[in-house]
Amino acid sequence: MRRAPRSHPRIIFLVSDDERKHLVPHMGGILYSTERLLDHNPGSFMARYLFVALSVAAFFTTTPLWAAQKLDAKEMAFLQKAAQGQLAEIALGKLALKKASHKEVKEFGAEIIEDHQYASQELNELSAEEGIYLPAQLDDKHKAQQQRLSHLSGKEFDEAFIACLLNNHRKILKEFEKNAAMSQNAKVRHWAEATLPILTVHLKKAERVSDVLGLDHAK
Repeated sequence: MRRAPRSHPRIIFLVSDDERKHLVPHMGGILYSTERLLDHNPGSFMARYLFVALSVAAFFTTTPLWAAQKLDAKEMAFLQKAAQGQLAEIALGKLALKKASHKEVKEFGAEIIEDHQYASQELNELSAEEGIYLPAQLDDKHKAQQQRLSHLSGKEFDEAFIACLLNNHRKILKEFEKNAAMSQNAKVRHWAEATLPILTVHLKKAERVSDVLGLDHAK
C-alpha cells in the first residue's frame, strides 16, 4: 500500500553535544551538534550546512507537490547503492563499538551509527513513497569488508577502520555531489543535498582521527 506523503517538516536542529544527548528521543528532526560542525570548518561549511538545513525543511514541507515525479534508472541505481552504503556504515559503526581500542574511534563509531540510521530512515520513507525496493542486507562486497575487519583488534582494528571510512566516504561523497546536482527528481536531489553535509563531517572527522592515530590520510 502506498504511503501518504508527510505534510509536516523534518528540520535539522543545531544544538550542543550536551543538549543533543537529552533531546534526541524527544524531537522529530535531526539533531546535529554545533561542536561537531565547528570543530571541522567554522566558516563557509557552517553557512553551507545552514543553507541545506533550510532546504531539508522546505523539502519535507512540499513533498506532496512532487509525488507525481518518476525515478529514472540512474536515480533508482543511486538510491539502491546509497541504501547499501547506509547499511555498510551502520554495520561498521557497530563493529567499532565492539572492537575499537581508542576512545575517539569508539566515539566515532557511535556517531556513524546515529547519523546513518537517520539518513537510512529518510531514504526508506522516500523509497516507500516512490514504491521502489531497496536492499535490506549487505551485499557480498560489504560482507567481505565486515568479515575482514571483524578478525582485527586493538590498534590494528582502529587503523583499518579509519582507513575504510576514509576510502568509503571519499567515494560516497562524489556520488552524492553528482546526484545532488544532476538528479531530475526533486525528492532524490534534496535527499542527496541534505545528506551531503553529514558525509562531509564524517570525512573530516575520519581525517582528524587518522591524524590522532598517526596515519597518513592523503588521497
